[in-house]
Amino acid sequence: MNTVIDNTNQPEPGIRTPPVELEHHLAGMRVLLLPPGNVRLNTKLETNILDINLGAGRHLLAVNSDRHSNCFVPADSLAFFPSGTTFKLQVDNPLPGYVLEVDDDLFEKWADMSDISDPVEQGPLTYRHDPVSAYIGRAGIHMLTGCDSVLPRPDRLTIEAMALSLACRAMARITSDDGDLDATIASWARRAHAKRITDAMDYVRSNVHDPDLSITVMADIANLSSSHFSSIFKSLTGESAYSFILRQRAQFAKDLILGTKYPLAEIAYASGFSSQSHMTVTLKKVFGATPGALRAG
Repeated sequence: MNTVIDNTNQPEPGIRTPPVELEHHLAGMRVLLLPPGNVRLNTKLETNILDINLGAGRHLLAVNSDRHSNCFVPADSLAFFPSGTTFKLQVDNPLPGYVLEVDDDLFEKWADMSDISDPVEQGPLTYRHDPVSAYIGRAGIHMLTGCDSVLPRPDRLTIEAMALSLACRAMARITSDDGDLDATIASWARRAHAKRITDAMDYVRSNVHDPDLSITVMADIANLSSSHFSSIFKSLTGESAYSFILRQRAQFAKDLILGTKYPLAEIAYASGFSSQSHMTVTLKKVFGATPGALRAG
C-alpha cells in the first residue's frame, strides 16, 4: 500500500494529524477517516485524540518517550491521547481508521461534566477492546465514504452525533475505575435524571398551594413524559410523585394548623386541597391525626 500519512520529515513534530481526503470540521472537533496504508507520525498534540483501531496488528509506538515499543493493538479498540502528548508511530493499517480530535476548551467542558479533575494528568490510555466504539467507528466510516446504501449520505448533524457518541465512550473510559463503560454512562443518565427530579420536587415545594399542581406539571418541569417521569421518580425517591405532592401539601397544612389560627377550611384551600375533608383524610394518612387533633395538641 502507498504511504497515506507521513510527517516524519518535518523539522518539528506535528501538532495535529496531517490533513486527509475525508475529514470534517465541527465546533471544537475534527473527524478524520484514515484510509488503509502506512502511517508514519512524529507528533506533539495540541488537541485531544480519540482513535478507533479496527484491525488487530503491531504498532511501533513511542508515547512521551523517544524509545519505540513494538505493541500489539487489538481489533475494535479505542485509545485516548490527551493534549500535550508526544508520540511517534509506525504502522501499516490493513483497515481504515476513525479519529476524533477535540480542542482543549471543549474537552475541559466535558471533563467538568464527567467529574474528571485533570484528564491530561491521567495521561494516555492505550488501545483497549471496545466493540461499541468500534461499531460507532464503522458506521462513521461508512457514512463518510458514502459506500453504505442503507445509511444516508453524511450531513453535519449526523457526523456530529457520531462524534459525540464516540466522545461519550471515551469519557466513560477515562472516568471508569473498573472498566465498565456501560455502567459509567448509565450513572451519568441517573445523575442527569436526578437533577431533573430535584427541580420538579423544588417546584412542588414552592407551589404546593396551587390546586392545579399535578404529575403532568412535574413532568413538564423535568422535561420528561409523564410515564417516564413517574417511573424515574419512584426509582429515585422510593415513593410515587402523587404521594410526594400529597405529603408536601399535608406538611404545609400542618404548619399552618400549628402556627396560625386560620380556620381549617381556609387552610385546606391554602394548601391546595380540594376540600377540608380531603385535607382531613390526607393528614390522617400522613401524620396519623386529624387537623382538629393536631391543633388541640
